[in-house]
Amino acid sequence: MGARQTKPRGAKGAKGNRGQRGRRGAQGPPGQVGPQGESGPAGPPGPALPLQMLATMAQRIEVMQRDLEVQFKRTAQLQADLDTLRAHLAKQLQSN
Repeated sequence: MGARQTKPRGAKGAKGNRGQRGRRGAQGPPGQVGPQGESGPAGPPGPALPLQMLATMAQRIEVMQRDLEVQFKRTAQLQADLDTLRAHLAKQLQSN
């Protein structure tokens, strides 16, 4: 048996079409859990409940009532002192 004879090759043809895409592979294992984040700053307080608003207003009114009571007592004391001074002045003027 002899050697096989080969013919010279011709020009190379155009590239063929691309094949179909293969199926997607299996999903890998999940990664490690990251560190926990920090809490943000506290927000402003929410609207007060109606009962809380009434209680706050009642406390403020009580304070104002006490202040007015003190002021009226001072005014009454000043008026009494002024009356005493008037009476004393009147006696001084009569004796002269």
